[in-house]
Amino acid sequence: MDDIQKGIAHQDIAQWARSASVEQLRSQSASLAPEQAAIAISALQPDQDPLWAQKARALIEGLRENSQRERAAAALTLPQLLFLLDGDKEAVTFPLAPFFVGLPSALFAQLMENASAPLLALLRVESTCEPLQHHLTLLCHSVAAESEQLSHAVIALGVAIDQLDVMQQGKEEIKRLLQQIDLIADSYQKKEKITANALILAWNSARADLIEKLMILKELLARRRKCEVGYPRTIDSAPSGLYAHLEGCLAKVYSQGLEERDSAIEALARLGIWYLRDYWEVGLLPHVLSLQELEELEGSAEKEALYAAARHRLAELGLKEVSDLTKQMICSKKMLQDYLTAAVIPH
Repeated sequence: MDDIQKGIAHQDIAQWARSASVEQLRSQSASLAPEQAAIAISALQPDQDPLWAQKARALIEGLRENSQRERAAAALTLPQLLFLLDGDKEAVTFPLAPFFVGLPSALFAQLMENASAPLLALLRVESTCEPLQHHLTLLCHSVAAESEQLSHAVIALGVAIDQLDVMQQGKEEIKRLLQQIDLIADSYQKKEKITANALILAWNSARADLIEKLMILKELLARRRKCEVGYPRTIDSAPSGLYAHLEGCLAKVYSQGLEERDSAIEALARLGIWYLRDYWEVGLLPHVLSLQELEELEGSAEKEALYAAARHRLAELGLKEVSDLTKQMICSKKMLQDYLTAAVIPH
């Protein structure tokens, strides 16, 4: 290890970390300079070394100076961090205070999002110390700021939905809006989980200010998630929040003169579907194989039977009433055509 003590090139430190055995890392890492400790831990990644986890633990356990531990902690990735602190695998035998001094705030937030019950139990003990309490304070500030950003995103998305020209939009645009709502909902859920886990630690910190901040933040996130973003439609419940707002904008296509319980065939007029040729083009007459055949049938006694076939086709694909088109977010001729093409008749 003389080369390490003298200071060698970064790539050589990384190569040493990958080529050394677990025991060599544990016995020799104490000789690393703080910067070298960071380089060595960075070299031990899942895609670079099959023994990355055991080596990372051995390296961290071999460090003796707080400055080494702080720099190594600053270079950790989430998989390394979770492995090092996972009490289910092996007891943590290195001091945690310098570890949390060096740990980046963003990585601590990821730790809170992915913490297991044994890991939280370990951190509850450490929560009486200032380094972890400092992380909790910074976490409160960052999550609160991110919550405000999410709230602004909800407002902006609501405006975008209001401005939607539903008759001119295809399925992809509606799908894109739904994905944006889902992303915001997922972000709120992650922030709620982070805050809930941080609150578990705060309860053991004897810091009333942290407990109060996290409780208020947790309640705020849950309220905004429920009231602003809402929930999508399910078999048992109507949509709410942004999901209901989007569905309501699509329903405006049918709102003039029609009611939700009106027959689905009545809704087709709102989509510009009036004639048998329109029915055939969107896929409501699949048994008619060509336009020429349709024209021949249209001039015969089969005409009424064709209209009946179209109504039957709508019903067997789950579109019996105007409300069914709204639930499926069908608000244009193209959307209906796409739905009929993709739908499978239940048996």
